[in-house]
Amino acid sequence: MKRSLPSQSSKFNFFHKKTNQTELGLELIITEEVPCAFTTENCAIESTVDLPELRDIGRYVDVRITDDKCKYDLLKNPWLPSSNYNCPIVSKRKLKFQFSWLTRFSWLSNSKQLEGALCKVCVLFSNECTGKVGALVTDETCDISRIEQMSLCVRYIEDCSIREDFLTFIPIYDAPGKGLARTIMIEIDKLGLKKENLVGQGYDGASSMSTIFNGVQKNICDITPHALYVHCAAHSLNLAINKSYYFKSKLIERFIKHNYIISGLQNLIPSFLMELKPSSDEFKKCIDFYKSFLPTYETFESELKVWVEKWKSVPDNELSKSTIDTLGVMSKDFYPNIWCLISILATLLVSISSAERSFSTLRRLKTYLRNSCSEDRLTGLALLSVHRGIQIDIEEIINTFSKTPRKVDFIL
Repeated sequence: MKRSLPSQSSKFNFFHKKTNQTELGLELIITEEVPCAFTTENCAIESTVDLPELRDIGRYVDVRITDDKCKYDLLKNPWLPSSNYNCPIVSKRKLKFQFSWLTRFSWLSNSKQLEGALCKVCVLFSNECTGKVGALVTDETCDISRIEQMSLCVRYIEDCSIREDFLTFIPIYDAPGKGLARTIMIEIDKLGLKKENLVGQGYDGASSMSTIFNGVQKNICDITPHALYVHCAAHSLNLAINKSYYFKSKLIERFIKHNYIISGLQNLIPSFLMELKPSSDEFKKCIDFYKSFLPTYETFESELKVWVEKWKSVPDNELSKSTIDTLGVMSKDFYPNIWCLISILATLLVSISSAERSFSTLRRLKTYLRNSCSEDRLTGLALLSVHRGIQIDIEEIINTFSKTPRKVDFIL
């Protein structure tokens, strides 16, 4: 049984930004490297008076503009149709845009490209990066039917708390690293998750998952370079201790492989600010690695200075010592870049215990006497068991069930 509940949207849509970011062709290209929509490489275009087509608000739907001056220019001087412009007639009701609406509603703008009316405030500000990022947690086991089942879970931040939630079981028929990575990415797309916001991936360290040449983590990193692979700490400790007698260097290799990124982000936490070296190459490399996630990268240096000054007068015993405590006492609006980086640090995986726990549910559901359960039913039952705390609207389930074609009418 599948559930469609409002509370589930936080789990199935945690990767989503508010809207997608696309690129425009022709003479205008908006990317994160080109903050001003009206500036060319040689800064030859400083005004849009001679380029009215660039003022068409419809060109900026699903596009992120990082330059505030450009936004202000579009808000104050958007493209306006001339008096002799023939507005298209839309819908069967033969509705037509009225010029009087532009003076009556200050937020309204007409688009020649999209042939319709748009709210210019919504278009320009709805694509701001919200810092909503997540990490994948997966593990595999065989069920009672000898089918290899992969448990797919996610780790993300919600309301200043860390969440790790089970999403689905995936039957595995293509065991090599490339096949497993393809299966995971297909399932991510099927669930409606945005792989662009994937900042971490955690596995148990099996060769098909962790190898740097053709493992799952390598194939996923080729698609989403920011998906930092973290070997499960529990498995790492077990392997390191087992081999520590012969290979003492394994302890260092297992635990500081991504040290420069994690330690760089950790130094943003107030209790670690004394160790922060903004001019160091390692810290700059860490910030550049997550540059595309920062809402206003251009202002990061000045924001960091204000952040450091903020905590200088606070006693040591009152400084936040964890990512969650820091997120709870800081302003997302005043420190958008630092909030995003600390959220990423909190999202990075420590272990894959959430995937391991889902196997206990799998063994309870798929037993010897119920070994022919379909994958959809298995996942539905697992979701009901794992997320048993979610309140279910019985009326909604009955209404959904009654709409399913049946040979016998569904009558209450």
